[in-house]
Amino acid sequence: MLNGITCIVPVIAPVVGYAIMIYFPWQSLFTTMAGMGVLVLVLSTFVLKESNQNRRGAERHSDVSEANANLTINEPLTAPLFLSRLVITSIGVTVILTFVNVSPMLIMGELGLDRGGYSLTMAATALVSMVVSFSAPVALSYFKPRTMMLASQTVFAIAATLLALAYTGAANSMFYFIGFGGVCTGFAVGFGATMSQALSGFTRRAGLASSVLGISQVVCSATFIWLMGKFHFDAATMLIVILMVSAVVALPLFLV
Repeated sequence: MLNGITCIVPVIAPVVGYAIMIYFPWQSLFTTMAGMGVLVLVLSTFVLKESNQNRRGAERHSDVSEANANLTINEPLTAPLFLSRLVITSIGVTVILTFVNVSPMLIMGELGLDRGGYSLTMAATALVSMVVSFSAPVALSYFKPRTMMLASQTVFAIAATLLALAYTGAANSMFYFIGFGGVCTGFAVGFGATMSQALSGFTRRAGLASSVLGISQVVCSATFIWLMGKFHFDAATMLIVILMVSAVVALPLFLV
């Protein structure tokens, strides 16, 4: 479920934003986001409770500090498996966020669609993400996580090739749309399996490990997009580069 939400939200957000802008000025987008932030804060503080009863009971014992100290040693954040999956997921999130950031320039600028066409395209990619991400748990019952991760990077490489062909004029613009679908498919196929592997070695420190993963993913995405913009790379090049980087970097890390 969480994997599905993570895969769908980045690509469906522009569709929701477009729907809001039909009836309200663009400044209302920031008001909406601020309101959602306040709502999440209130729910997290006053409504959501600890669901792990065993953990709540254990935290009352006096030996919790000693147990945490032992777990710090047994669950290091420097474990090779965790670090390799941290790199893979960080680049994967960079792929999807780069796509979301450059999609207006590609779809409305390069392809010449209006805002309605842009919204329709992003809605289609969101549908692809939803179908693939909610099918991934079923696929995991037939395939190993590493197979899913390898399939994800293969789809990224294919998407990069299709986008490059369309960008250079060697293929028609339809390849852009197929490439967009490949971006969403590749992310949805591999992200959940990779995150599960990253957190598989943690019990009490799972929250800390998850936070490290989230921070790394955001920092990696922001840094890449900022650097590519600073050196004046165009939208298509940004997306093609990060897709190829993901495929090339991830393959040797699968051996860890």
